Amino acid sequence: MAGYSRITHRENGNVLDGKGSDDTVYLNAWNGGDYQQWNFEELGGEWYRITHKESGRVLDGKGSDDTVYLNEWNEGDYQQWSFEKLNDNCVKIIHKVDRRVLDGKEDGIIYLNDWNGGTYQQWFIDPLE
Repeated sequence: MAGYSRITHRENGNVLDGKGSDDTVYLNAWNGGDYQQWNFEELGGEWYRITHKESGRVLDGKGSDDTVYLNEWNEGDYQQWSFEKLNDNCVKIIHKVDRRVLDGKEDGIIYLNDWNGGTYQQWFIDPLE
């Protein structure tokens, strides 16, 4: 996946957004800003680093709870993700440490959860030009 992409939530069409000024990651309506653009760098095998364009920080997930946030790259497993293709060109985004998936609530909160097949856990990865 070369270049930057938009990560769109299947359930409500909002996109993964990062504040940049802090570590918060949430769902928001698409506005085309750098806060909503992500780069995927292959790390070997099935694992990727997901980098936020605005801050240069990466998507990170705490293993001890369900928190997802932005953090400086430290090469840890908590910052590595894989993708499993689903129907309709959707993917589930899988956290390396505990194999839980990226999930989004209607109120915009992003968190890790066990896979249940719901549309709140399904994402479109759309390359940007």
